[in-house]
Amino acid sequence: MKSISNILSMSVLLVAKNAVAMAESPPDLFWQERDALDRAKILWDSQGIDNYEFEYYKLSGTGNDPANTVYPWRVKVQDGQETTAIDGNKQNVPGAYPPDMDKLFATIERQLDRDNVLELVARYNIQYGYPESILMDMEDGGLYHVEVSNFAVIGTQNKNQVAPSKLEQAVDANLRWRSHNIQSYSYQYTEYSMGQYYEFPLSVTVHGRQVTMHDRRGNQIQPWHPQFMEGFFERIRTALDRKAPYVEVTYNADYGFPEDIYIVDNDEVAVLTFDVRISSFLVL
Repeated sequence: MKSISNILSMSVLLVAKNAVAMAESPPDLFWQERDALDRAKILWDSQGIDNYEFEYYKLSGTGNDPANTVYPWRVKVQDGQETTAIDGNKQNVPGAYPPDMDKLFATIERQLDRDNVLELVARYNIQYGYPESILMDMEDGGLYHVEVSNFAVIGTQNKNQVAPSKLEQAVDANLRWRSHNIQSYSYQYTEYSMGQYYEFPLSVTVHGRQVTMHDRRGNQIQPWHPQFMEGFFERIRTALDRKAPYVEVTYNADYGFPEDIYIVDNDEVAVLTFDVRISSFLVL
């Protein structure tokens, strides 16, 4: 009896400590910006554009005394890395270090992780995903403002000839799913590659990222994947990023979630198959 009491006491103490830790964890004030950054970066990477040009304007410094002003430059990027800046007189700007799009994305990501940023607002191009505008306000009164305009692809490029269309479909479907902001839903789940373990379909209920799964007899079972929709989208994007040999997905026309997923991937050990059907979807 004493050992049981000790276990219960330890359990209560552990729960209390976890509650305190959760209460002390600061909320992520920029989760929407992080979400928008991730989606824009996926869209930009899917284009496979290495040669392009754009007009670039930057203003940074303090609110009362702006410094390091860069007036509109025409920036040219070659092979994804080599950048040159041309001023209004069509002359190369000496000593200029203009950014490419990857550096602009990195700037946003880096600033989102800092504690001295009061506000960060970024706008991304709908077609290509690159940052069109970045505005940051710092605790010390500092200001960082970037505008990108008149973007143009140089030459004809199709570096990612197969993957972009599928990646664009995944990004578009994920955007449609997120636009509905559905936090609670249920669906029937069938995973054909796991047929030897369970009698499908299984019933799944999701509240945020809390997942409850039951078999056909009503017994609760432990999910073996992140069974919420964002988990499926992440699985699809990972396969596309890895250039998996075969990725085919059908997305729901109304909500955008993946209804059928068939992925054949390989690692150093074996060929992996992910064959899933989602049906009977309901918003709760």
